[in-house]
Amino acid sequence: MHKEYNPKAPKRQVYDNLQAALDLAAKGIPVLPWHWVDRGGKRQKVPRITDWPNKATTDARRIERWFTKWPDAQVGFVTGERSGIDVVDLDRKHGKDGVAACDAAGIKVDSPVVVETSTGGLHHWCAHVPGQCSAQDLLDGVDVRANSGWAAAPGSDGYRFVSGDVDLWATLQNIGFAPKWPEGLEPQTRPEGTAFEPVGIPFEILSDAVLSIPRKVREQLYGTEGAWFAAIRAIHDETGGSEDGRELAHKFSEGWGGYSFEETEGKWIRPDTHTGAKASVMGLIRVAQRNGWNSEAFNALQIADDFDDLPVPGAGAESGDSLVFLSPGDCAATPARAYIIKGLIAQGDVVAAVGAPGAGKSLLIPYLCYAVAQGRKVFGRRVTAGGVFYVAAEDGHGMQGRVTALRAEHGDAPDFAVIPNVSDLLSKQGQLKALQRAVKERRPALVVIDTLAVAFPGLEENDAKGMGQVVAAARSLTKWGAAVVLIHHDTKAGDGLPRGHSLLNGALDVALYLKREHGVVSVKPSKNRNGTTEQELAFTVGVREIGTDEDGDAITAAICEEADNASRARSPQLTASARAALSVLRDLGRGTMRVPEESWRDACIGGREVSASDNVDSRRKAFKRAVESLTREGVVIFADGRFVERKSDNEQFTEDFDDV
Repeated sequence: MHKEYNPKAPKRQVYDNLQAALDLAAKGIPVLPWHWVDRGGKRQKVPRITDWPNKATTDARRIERWFTKWPDAQVGFVTGERSGIDVVDLDRKHGKDGVAACDAAGIKVDSPVVVETSTGGLHHWCAHVPGQCSAQDLLDGVDVRANSGWAAAPGSDGYRFVSGDVDLWATLQNIGFAPKWPEGLEPQTRPEGTAFEPVGIPFEILSDAVLSIPRKVREQLYGTEGAWFAAIRAIHDETGGSEDGRELAHKFSEGWGGYSFEETEGKWIRPDTHTGAKASVMGLIRVAQRNGWNSEAFNALQIADDFDDLPVPGAGAESGDSLVFLSPGDCAATPARAYIIKGLIAQGDVVAAVGAPGAGKSLLIPYLCYAVAQGRKVFGRRVTAGGVFYVAAEDGHGMQGRVTALRAEHGDAPDFAVIPNVSDLLSKQGQLKALQRAVKERRPALVVIDTLAVAFPGLEENDAKGMGQVVAAARSLTKWGAAVVLIHHDTKAGDGLPRGHSLLNGALDVALYLKREHGVVSVKPSKNRNGTTEQELAFTVGVREIGTDEDGDAITAAICEEADNASRARSPQLTASARAALSVLRDLGRGTMRVPEESWRDACIGGREVSASDNVDSRRKAFKRAVESLTREGVVIFADGRFVERKSDNEQFTEDFDDV
């Protein structure tokens, strides 16, 4: 019942890996790089990139970067809805023969586009069946590659078209004649009404607990087929089927006797994983606790103890050795953390930007986020492009002005979203759940809470339980890969630590300390799990006109401007009104004398240099804004009712200004 093909592919079908990837992408088929990995003596196919279901792309530039970085990478593509291709995988290995199994069942599989695999199996390309998921062993040696799956493509070692090619597939798809799913082979569609119902444990806590279970105990308790599947299903449902959850399921399963990447993958994607029933990870958590795991952040969550336990065979057995041993090879095989801002912020991090009021925290963080939303370098560091949620709890209107200035300076950033109406992430009646839903649906790379004090009203900052709630809320937003940035004040001692209970600092992955001196803000990591703490950023505060008010006077907004660390600063950016006021001050003081405040004010209000308005009150307001700008930029100094221009950081002023 199965069509036989000439095993020799035409010469025109022999591609190099990069060209093969670009050919697929040109036809709208999302591509991913993969490589062979030896696992437990078995050679297995593993994607080169994390989060491949979402990061697989048709972008030629990104594909070229991948194959420049990994010249020997093999070519793969995502199956299912994104590519429109479901693959009937007929294996011929390990004693299985999918072709013979279909023939014996009377099932005709004869797509005009067929790929021969490295082991002699066949991949038949078919039109995607809506809702179809990847699955294994429909018949002996017959698998499905669809949603949540991928397949190797010609251009990979040992893979080639034996019937048709990419051009034929694209033509058939475009005219509506892509080959249908074979009759008699049951489509593996997800059941209707699927709904994930997680307990609500932040991913970092869940991962820490699950991986703390000694491998010996994992194999003892979850070594049977049913228990292993139940554990993977629990992780799947708790993480919403995310890529982070998938990686955790593999890490949890590695190291046992008989571990197989492909078998674990099969358990993750098999349709009955997606039943929508609540599968609790609390059984896994309790096994971890019995083997010595403890977490203040988890204890602070106060999760109700009324969930059904995950079935654990032999739960009464001795817990065994609670130590985990990693060889140098194990350590070397640990994948690098995926960065958002290289060397500074990684996926899933909880970050705090701390400093005194007015240090520039709410200028720096929007600037960093805007660069991420645009996918451009910032402070000389590479970024991974992604969406941004900026929760402007403290000053929503002011943040909209600063974002307007960023847009005028750097262009539009459609993936940057200001959320100005959040006022309570602490209470049960608050907006945390709504924010969690939005993060899950839109998957931003960064979520900013500005500020911690305003977003968590009534918080007892010095109480471990209260600060534990903040950490738990932040970690709950990282579940889908986002990094969360908390903007907070530092301690009165000015030691670079966040204000409040030490539990917060202990839970942070990165802490950025901002300090302002002589018109320049320095930014140093006091804690950094992604790189060195010896690095330093520097920026100055610029001012941009973003419009005019009803009197015709300029509306301005502050903006972060990168400064050269060597010179520490460049000339301040002043509005026309501020420059005019400075000129008046110089004339009155002849460049050196200290000028009484009232003399400077009267001269500016009485003239038309600072503001051309006929309204005296408007000219008075324009002078006030100009003085605030000049003072903020460190251009002028005020003491004892008098102003003087600061000429340079090393100029010696009179003793009257020593303590200013």
